Amino acid sequence: MTTNEKLLQRLDNLLSRIDTLLESPLSILPSNPERFAEAEGILLAAGSLAKKIFSGKQNDYSGAFASSLYESSSTTENKRTLLKLRNALVDIKTEADMGILSSIVFQAQAIVFDDFLNHAKAYLRDGRKNEAGVIVGVTTEDVIRRLAKKHAVAESRAIEQLVIGLKKSEVISEIEESRLRVCVRLRNKAAHCNWDEFTEDDVRVALEFLIGNVIPKLGA
Repeated sequence: MTTNEKLLQRLDNLLSRIDTLLESPLSILPSNPERFAEAEGILLAAGSLAKKIFSGKQNDYSGAFASSLYESSSTTENKRTLLKLRNALVDIKTEADMGILSSIVFQAQAIVFDDFLNHAKAYLRDGRKNEAGVIVGVTTEDVIRRLAKKHAVAESRAIEQLVIGLKKSEVISEIEESRLRVCVRLRNKAAHCNWDEFTEDDVRVALEFLIGNVIPKLGA
């Protein structure tokens, strides 16, 4: 099951739970603890899903996912909150079905990577190649694992095996595989504090390759 299929499955599950509450004449108030807890659970689950989809960044649906139930309000108000959430989930499901969501998710992920890699660029400007190397190494592993998950490449604790899997799945070319292996070796050296085994140029080349060739594949 691909990441997108798992997402659609979770969305369907949340929508079904919301519909059950909306169609029932029973109250959604603390006086009916079982139903109130179910409604709160739905809001929490939807909020958690949104954080994973959008990497915690603000988006067009933030308002709906930030909604909360009113303990002293009426069932009508709480049903409106759930309906607002339902509408947001339906829109996200539609975008996932149309393939639009991957672009939205990538934009959120790209912001996270940009923020992270900007620190690496700053360290390089300051001549601190060790710190920059650590950041580039961490980013290398993160991007590889995200790409592997996106393309349903067999899971492996060894990122070298994931690189092989990405090549076999034709996610990366032979040349990209070779250059990505160089990034992985840099990651290993930085992770083990072998500072003398890589240069500032090694870090800069890896950084530019990730930004220009690898990270954009998350949104392809």
